[in-house]
Amino acid sequence: MTTDDERKTATVVVAEDEAEKKRKGKVSSACCQHPEHKGEKKKKVNPYAEGFADALAGDPAEEAAKEAVDSADEEEAAKAKDEDESQMIPEDKLIEELNIPVNDEAISLIQLRIFDLRNVALHTLPNCNHLILRQNLLHDLHEFPDNLKKNLVELDLYDNKIKKISHFEALTCLRILDLSYNNIRIIENLNLPLLESLFLTENKITKIQNLDKLPRLKKLELGSNRIRVVEGLDGLPLLEDLWLGKNKISKIEGLDKLPKLKRLSFQANRITALEESSFKHNLDLMDVHLSENGITTIEHVAHLQKLRLLDFCFNPISKLGDVEKLVNLKEFWITDAKVADWAEVEKFKKLTQLETIYLERNPVEDARYRHKLATMLPWLKEIDTWPVVKRDLTGKKEDGVDPRGTWVDTDKAAITFKASRREAPIMPSAADLEREKSEAEAAAAAAAPAAAAAPDTTAAANSSEDVD
Repeated sequence: MTTDDERKTATVVVAEDEAEKKRKGKVSSACCQHPEHKGEKKKKVNPYAEGFADALAGDPAEEAAKEAVDSADEEEAAKAKDEDESQMIPEDKLIEELNIPVNDEAISLIQLRIFDLRNVALHTLPNCNHLILRQNLLHDLHEFPDNLKKNLVELDLYDNKIKKISHFEALTCLRILDLSYNNIRIIENLNLPLLESLFLTENKITKIQNLDKLPRLKKLELGSNRIRVVEGLDGLPLLEDLWLGKNKISKIEGLDKLPKLKRLSFQANRITALEESSFKHNLDLMDVHLSENGITTIEHVAHLQKLRLLDFCFNPISKLGDVEKLVNLKEFWITDAKVADWAEVEKFKKLTQLETIYLERNPVEDARYRHKLATMLPWLKEIDTWPVVKRDLTGKKEDGVDPRGTWVDTDKAAITFKASRREAPIMPSAADLEREKSEAEAAAAAAAPAAAAAPDTTAAANSSEDVD
């Protein structure tokens, strides 16, 4: 006789819409992690499609074309200024015409074709400490009024046309500065002792430098630039987040003086190997993103015992190295790699804290590999963005919710895993089927005597018709 325990199995249950949302958020992004920037990611391309070596080396013709475009941009900048200036809102009346509440602490001036801040009456904003100037036409920066020098905590200049960093040294209270999506080439003129977050994503920066006067900096974003060497970070002892995705970096180095580093991204670079010195002094690391590189082996990470998330998606990795030593790991991402041996996957058996694993589009994937993973690692909560739920298939209800699963791992299972990705009907357990059969038989047996004892109303009706 089948026991209740034998009827229990791990069932993979999904909610497609939520899973797809999560997939978009969790599949490796090249850089930007600012809350306002999330979702602005490059289109994913598998570098193996055109030959990985060529992808790492870069295309000289493409880089030359980029430089030519930059030169053309410089030549057209003066013309663009005149055109922008002719189309902009009269700045001297901007605050008044837009009916902006001048006493508010947070002021947003977005997509207003502002060309020059000197003509925007910023001096009429006595309490402003958060100033948002996104998606305007600012080319140059000038001195800020005294009220902002004393009060400004956050300055957002995302998506303008700024080419030079200047006039920030007087903003003595500034803690957040966003200069992403501009035309900045050199990091300079940043003497901000209280600054904690600096965003320089999607500029034209080639060198990390002049950051030594930001002693309290905790977050630095330099993704989508033209950086080749990791350097100039020694003066940032409190740095916790470093985002360097989508650059031209070939070696992980320059992190020795960052003992508090917790989150690190080198996605979409040209790294082919991890060296012993790569993370030697970064023992507090919790999240490491290394997707879209040319790494072939996972190594020199076993000493990072605080790691919670490790991302190696889109790398030609076939061996998982000593990943089983990362006993506190909670999430491991390695989609679109070359893992073909289940013996490598079995290394995860030692990682009992592991909750999430992304392994799809590897050679080990087949029609039932997720079920095999769920059985091998019963503590998993998520496989390839699909939630794994353990449910009691005995038919008992808990907390008013039917606990029966949508898939049963037996030869008689009528619903496959892929079918359960959508709202598949609940398949009753063997106990449910037996109980329903017994109830139907009992109902039929009870109804039989009553039917026999009932008068034949049909015959009586026919008799009355004959009399008429």
